[in-house]
Amino acid sequence: HHVVQKRVGLDVDDDELAEIMELVFRVKAGDLGDEVCERMARVANAFADRGADVVVGACTEIPLVLKASLVRVPVVASTDVLAAAAVARARADL
Repeated sequence: HHVVQKRVGLDVDDDELAEIMELVFRVKAGDLGDEVCERMARVANAFADRGADVVVGACTEIPLVLKASLVRVPVVASTDVLAAAAVARARADL
């Protein structure tokens, strides 16, 4: 997260990082419930409130619970980007 802070100038405080990590571990444990989704959206919206134009779910667990409908800025899921790149690569190899 420090690279993101330096490149885009958005501060992620230790409490937010701890919240994200707790939620990631809950997803790893199989918890995809409303509470986890709402808490992840709250963190994403806090970033939007501080100037983020987009939120990137940059690990495989976050897109499972970060619902674009709950976030005020566009959400990019790393898993969607990876899938699109894999399909494009497979098509190029045909």
